[in-house]
Amino acid sequence: MSELILERLFKPVIREIQNLSKEGRELKITPGTIGITTLIRCPQQAKLRLLYPEMKPDTLEIDDGYLHEKITKQAILNVYPKNTLIEPAVPENPIEVENVLIQGHPDVVIEGKKAIIAIEIKCMNFLPGYRLPSQHEKFIYGEDAKRLIIPEQYIIQARAQKYLLSLKADKQVIQYLFIKALVKINGRMKKYYVIRQVEDALREEEIRFYARKHATQSSPIWDWECAYCTFNQEGLCERAVKPAPRLLLPETLPEDVRNAIERLQELRREMKDLESYLKKALYGKKVIITKDGKEREIGWVAREVARWDVEGIIKKLGIKSAQYLRVNWRRTRQLEEALREETESLREMQTVIDFKI
Repeated sequence: MSELILERLFKPVIREIQNLSKEGRELKITPGTIGITTLIRCPQQAKLRLLYPEMKPDTLEIDDGYLHEKITKQAILNVYPKNTLIEPAVPENPIEVENVLIQGHPDVVIEGKKAIIAIEIKCMNFLPGYRLPSQHEKFIYGEDAKRLIIPEQYIIQARAQKYLLSLKADKQVIQYLFIKALVKINGRMKKYYVIRQVEDALREEEIRFYARKHATQSSPIWDWECAYCTFNQEGLCERAVKPAPRLLLPETLPEDVRNAIERLQELRREMKDLESYLKKALYGKKVIITKDGKEREIGWVAREVARWDVEGIIKKLGIKSAQYLRVNWRRTRQLEEALREETESLREMQTVIDFKI
């Protein structure tokens, strides 16, 4: 069978699998609020999702996760139909923290007589662990589950959901992670259901930390986020990894690009000549001009320049001063000579790709 026929045969099947996995997956989010997943992830990603709503992550791992989540929710509903809530808004009215409105949506909440049981559902390729006993059939729980290394972001998400549930609850909140993953026991890889109880809710100051970061910063919270980010891969994020530059000869460029480069060089020469002329013509004077609706001064403009006592700052702040001071790039060679053989251990070289004309 030709590759074309195989592609035509199976592509629609794969699309249908993806559609079935996502069916009924849309959360009913209160306008203006953010959920826990958004709260503890890269703030820039949340902004880009609003700008590019059509862009969705599209991987088999995500499809597997959706399918596992969908089946698990239905199974819990079948077993406990009367007191099970699927992705309820928690709390009912969003809470405001550091000017951020937060409302959680735990995957499953089972309301018992004496306790509220919350379950976060996950699907992973592999869960590493240590000193695991071999007598497990289909699931791992209790102390054995604690020997598995569960990603920190999953733990924090569950702790945050427990915090939100506890705000209005009049009974004990018990929080679980329910994970389907490959686990290696006695050299054998096998899939298990892992049930991990999350003991502690996030503290209020931890919630404030994430809310403040979401409101004021744009950098990722986790080191791995950029590698898996759709916006990064598509080059839409300012932190996106740029491709290594290729050297081109001018004659290989399209005519309009060559013309643009030549025009830019002409404008730069003209600007240099005009600046040289105005330096003399406006000597000792300044003028207020309007640019883009704002007034600004040009000419010989006085401005204050701060000169810091760097040695005094280091004595005062000690190691904390490293947050505020930079190496003077003009004196890099002198610094290398002063450090001598320790230079390499105190310096990390990175390749940064920027646009330059």
